Amino acid sequence: MKCCCKLGILLLIASEVSGQGGFSIQAGFQHGNAVTSHQNSDPAQQYGFTLDLNRQTSGEKYWQADHKYPQIGLQLAGRFFPGNRILKNNFTLIPYLEFNVWKSDLGTLQVKHGTGLAYVSGDLLNSDQPLLGTRLNAATMLDLGYQFKSKTALEIKVGALVSHLSNGNTVQPNAGLNSALAYINLAYFPGNKLDVRRPLAVITDFKRWRFRIGSAVGFHDYTREHYLLHKNWQVSLLAFRQHTTRFRTGLGLETGRLGSGSKVQPAVYLEEEVLIGHLVTRYGLGAYLTQPLPNEGRIYEKVGIAWYPGKLENQIAQGFSVGTNIKAHGFRAAHVEVTAGFLIGN
Repeated sequence: MKCCCKLGILLLIASEVSGQGGFSIQAGFQHGNAVTSHQNSDPAQQYGFTLDLNRQTSGEKYWQADHKYPQIGLQLAGRFFPGNRILKNNFTLIPYLEFNVWKSDLGTLQVKHGTGLAYVSGDLLNSDQPLLGTRLNAATMLDLGYQFKSKTALEIKVGALVSHLSNGNTVQPNAGLNSALAYINLAYFPGNKLDVRRPLAVITDFKRWRFRIGSAVGFHDYTREHYLLHKNWQVSLLAFRQHTTRFRTGLGLETGRLGSGSKVQPAVYLEEEVLIGHLVTRYGLGAYLTQPLPNEGRIYEKVGIAWYPGKLENQIAQGFSVGTNIKAHGFRAAHVEVTAGFLIGN
């Protein structure tokens, strides 16, 4: 399910960036270090190369203008770990949105966020303290950079990023691979840049309060000998405040480990949804109300995506949704979960 969702998004982004106008090809160099909860004596230094297909948006869809005309991109990256006996290299393919935070005559400050797939090579499974449990993983990146404006077809961008590689603890307990890197990119525009966009008629008349009831099942700790994949069943009830057509914040209760025979875990849960048409990205923070299980912290995080297939109400996603999240305690993944829910307005 997780791989199917990621592949579907990859195909969607690939079709978007291949459109006409504002298209650029970007090549970059990265350098940084791995930062994870299970360090070993091997060097954590890494370097890599990136190739991006990137397209500016024109505002032909409401969400594009609403988010101040972000760029849509697809990044292929390869990273290498010199001197590390366990990790050799990893390759990632990540679709992303690149938001324009602040513009000046000099250039644009941008925030880039995406989730995709990663393949890692090395002696992963024989390590005493495994960083990763499988070669195929989910990959997430968060990037802050500044792209300098130019009157030519070439532009330079510099910045820094953090990335996380993990299988969501589905196969064997592992710390995941967390990295912090600096980079420099060179962008080439073979055609025209989009200097003029369609104007936005901002929608302000919408329902402010909404409620979502949801369920989820988390998958973790696969046992090869018995072909057993452990599950964590959960339910939630959240009240949402719709700030704009782009953002809403939810607060409520979430309860996990239902029917598992182990300790039920009620929690207070806070979630931010960023709306991009029918697609939303979710960022959650929870706190258990009871004593957490061994090797788990009281605080946990969730990052994921969801799709609302129903009709938009004033360009706002509503009704039934399906999605997927990665849940973690600190930097350590807990499980990958599939979600379903129903959101109603007031």
